[in-house]
Amino acid sequence: MKQGFTNSEILKKCVNMNDSSRLFFTDGNDLRNLRSSNNLHEGRFDEDDLKSVQERVLRSSEDDGICHFLASDEKGAGFCLVVMTPAQKELCQKYYHRGVCIDDTHNPTRYPLKLTTMHVVNGQDRGIPIGDHSKVLKNYLMVSAYMISSSVSSEDVAVLFQCVQKNVPDFYPRFLMSDEASVFWNGYLKVFPERQTKRIWCIWHVIKALGKKAEELLPKDSSELRRTRSWTDFKSSSSKRPSCRLFELRRYLLKR
Repeated sequence: MKQGFTNSEILKKCVNMNDSSRLFFTDGNDLRNLRSSNNLHEGRFDEDDLKSVQERVLRSSEDDGICHFLASDEKGAGFCLVVMTPAQKELCQKYYHRGVCIDDTHNPTRYPLKLTTMHVVNGQDRGIPIGDHSKVLKNYLMVSAYMISSSVSSEDVAVLFQCVQKNVPDFYPRFLMSDEASVFWNGYLKVFPERQTKRIWCIWHVIKALGKKAEELLPKDSSELRRTRSWTDFKSSSSKRPSCRLFELRRYLLKR
C-alpha cells in the first residue's frame, strides 16, 4: 500500500501466492479495513494532496491516462489536470463521430476546483464520459476525457481539446453540445478552427433560460407566466416533451 498499489493490484499479487500463506486469503474488506486503520488511502502517495498528484504524474502510468498537468502557483491558481485513459481513448475513437457533449461543475472536492467532462454517445444513445478537466469522475456516463482545473476559460478548454487531438488525431464530431456558455465552443475552435462541427445547446439549459426569460417579459400575474412555470417545472422533472407549450410561449414572446 505504501508503494502506491491499488487494492485490485494487491489482490492479484495475493492470489498468486501459495495457498499456505495467510495473504492468499486476503479479500477487499481486509484491504479497506487496513487502509482505514492506517490512513492509507488508495491512490494517495503523500499527506499533501498536491504532492500526491505530482508523485502520481511522475509515476507515468499508462493506465492513469494523464495527458497534461500544471501545478498551482503560490496563490493556488493555475492548477490543471487532463485525463484520458486508454479505455476512454477507445470510446472516443469509436463514438466521437456521432457528436460530443461537454459541461463543467463547480467545487466537486474540498478544493476550489472545477471538473470539465466530455462525453460521447454510444449506439444505444447513452452518454459516455470521454474527457475531463481537473475533476474526478465516476463512470456513470461514457466519459472520453476530463479535466480538473482552477478555472474554465476558453484557453483552459483548448488545453483539454489539444489533449484529445493528440490522442485521437482524426477527432471530428458532427456536433458539440454544451450549455449557453461560449467558453466550450471557443475552446474547441481554437484547436479545430477548420472543423464544420455544429454547435447545439443542451435542452435542459434552454428550458431553464426560457423560464428565466419568461419571468422577465411576461406580466407577473398573467396566465401565460403561470403556464410557463408549470411547463418548465414539468419539463425539468419529466421525460415527456409537451413541445406545443413551447411554441405557444414562443408565439406570445414574438408578438411582444
